[in-house]
Amino acid sequence: MFFYLESVFLWVVVFLLFFIGSFVLYKDRKDRPSQSFALVSFSMMFWIIMSYFEDGAFDLAQRILFVEADFSFGILSSFFIFIFCADMARLSFITKKPFRSLLMTVPILFSALIFFTDIIISTYHVSSYGIIEPVFSNMGMVYNFAVSFFLVAGVGIIFWKYNTSDIVEKTRYIYLLIGLSLAIIIVLVTNVFPSEGIKSGPYYQFFSRLGVFSTIFVVLFPGYAIIRHRLFNVRILATEILSFGILLILFVQIFLSNGWYQMMLRLIVFVIVLVLISILMKSVEGEIHRKEELQRISDSLAIANERLKELDNAKSEFISIASHQLRTPLTAIKGYVSLILEGSYGKIPVSVEDVLEKVYLVNGRLVQLVEDLLNVSRIESGRVRYQFVSTELVSLITDVVDIFRLQAKAKQLDLVIQPAKETVPKMTLDINKIKEVLSNLIDNAIKYTTEGNITVSIHITENAVQVVVSDTGIGFSSEQKERLFQKFVRSKETIKLVTSGSGLGLYVGKNFVEAHGGKIWAESEGPGKGAKFIVELPFVNPHALQEDIDSFKESYRG
Repeated sequence: MFFYLESVFLWVVVFLLFFIGSFVLYKDRKDRPSQSFALVSFSMMFWIIMSYFEDGAFDLAQRILFVEADFSFGILSSFFIFIFCADMARLSFITKKPFRSLLMTVPILFSALIFFTDIIISTYHVSSYGIIEPVFSNMGMVYNFAVSFFLVAGVGIIFWKYNTSDIVEKTRYIYLLIGLSLAIIIVLVTNVFPSEGIKSGPYYQFFSRLGVFSTIFVVLFPGYAIIRHRLFNVRILATEILSFGILLILFVQIFLSNGWYQMMLRLIVFVIVLVLISILMKSVEGEIHRKEELQRISDSLAIANERLKELDNAKSEFISIASHQLRTPLTAIKGYVSLILEGSYGKIPVSVEDVLEKVYLVNGRLVQLVEDLLNVSRIESGRVRYQFVSTELVSLITDVVDIFRLQAKAKQLDLVIQPAKETVPKMTLDINKIKEVLSNLIDNAIKYTTEGNITVSIHITENAVQVVVSDTGIGFSSEQKERLFQKFVRSKETIKLVTSGSGLGLYVGKNFVEAHGGKIWAESEGPGKGAKFIVELPFVNPHALQEDIDSFKESYRG
C-alpha cells in the first residue's frame, strides 16, 4: 500500500510539473524566465520518471540505462535551475547566448560521459535489497561538484537579488528562495551526498525518493510567488487548469459509457462544455487584461499626480517669493510717480506729464497683478489671514463705488448704486478683502462695457445680503460661465476688448467670499447682452469670532 501511494504521489508531481511548465511556456514563449521555468519543469519531470523506472524495470541492462538517464537529468535539472535564477535576476551577462551556450556544454558533456564511457560511473553493483548502486570513479566527485555548483549558485543569485532589491522585489524573491533552498538541500542530502550507512540500509530506496518528492517545493513556492506577485499571469493559468480538468473527466467518461446512446449523449455534453469553456476563457483573458491595463494606467496617473503636486507647490513657492520681491519696488515707483504728478518736485512739462500718467497706470496694473499672485499663493498654501470686524456694508460699497466714478465717467458710462429697500444691519467682514472683491467686479464691468451703465444694487434675502454688479457689456456664453472662476482663465471676447489682465481676480474673489461663508456666481443671457455678478454674504459669518457674531445679533435686534 505504501509503495502504491508513493507511485501515485510521484505521478501527481510529474503531471504538475508538465502541466505548469507547458502553460507558462505557452502563455509567454518569448519571455526568458518563462522558457527557463519550463525547462526546469520538464527536466525535473524526466528526472523523476527515470528515477521511478530504474527501480521498476526487470531487466538489469534496462535498469542501468534508467540509472544513467537519472544522473543525466539530475545535472540538467541543476543547470536549468541555475539559468532560471539568472533569468529571474536579469543577469544579462549569464543569459546572453555566447555564455549561455558555453555553459550548456557542461551538462551535455557529463551526460555523454555517463552514457558512453565509464569515466563518471565506473561500474554498478546490486545491493542485498535489489537496489542498483552506481560506483563513481574519481571523476564522480567532479560530477557532484558541478551539480552542487549550479544549485548553490542559483540560490546565491536569488539571495543576492533579494538583498539588493526594494521591498516589493524582496517579497517576490523570498518564496522562490525558500522553495529552491528546501528542494536543493533535500536533493543533496538524499541523492548526492548520502552516507554509506544509509546507502546500505533497507530504507535507502525510500530515503532516495525523498529527493524526488522535494521537487514539489520547486513548484509550490515559486507558484505561490507567481500567484501573489504575478511573475506570470497565473489567474488565466488557474482557470485553464480547472477547465482542462473538467474536460478530461468528461472525455474519459465517453469511453466508460454503457452503449452507443450514452456515449453519444456524453459526447454532445463534452462538445457543449468545450464550446462554453472556450468562450469563458476568452472572456476571462479579456477581463484580466483590461483590469491589468487599468491598474497600470492608475499607477501611472498616481505617480503623475504626485509629480504635479510637487510642481504646483514649487510654482506657488516661486510665485510667492517673486511677488514679495516685486511688490516693494513697484509700490515705491507708484509713490514717486504720484508725487511727481502732484507737483511735489516742481512743475513738469505737459508732454512729460502724459508719459508719467501712462507709467502710473501701467505700474498700477503691475501692482494689482503682484497682489493677485500673492493672494493666489496665500490661498493655495492656506496662509490667508482674515480680520473680521463689525462693518457697515452699505458704507463700504459706497466707498468702493466712489473710487471708480472717474474711471466710469472717462468712458461715458453711468455708475449708480441702488440701495436695499430694507435696512442693512452691521455685518462681520474683513473690510479689505470684501473691498478687493467688489473693486475687481466693478473694474471688470467698466473695462468690458463700451456703452450703457453699471449698476451696483443691494438686496436683502432671508439670511443674507446680495450685492449685484450689473453691466451692459460683452456678457458671456453658458460654456464660458463654467470656467469664469478658474485661475488664469479669460474668454476670447475679453482678450479682444482688453489685452491686459491675469485671469486671477475672480478666482481670488471667489475664495475671499467663501471664507466669509458666502458664495459668488455670474449670470448672462449671452454674448453682447451684459452680465451680472452676485456676491451673497450671510448675516452671520460662520468663520468669524464668537464675539463678532454676538455683536451682529445685538445690532440686528436694534
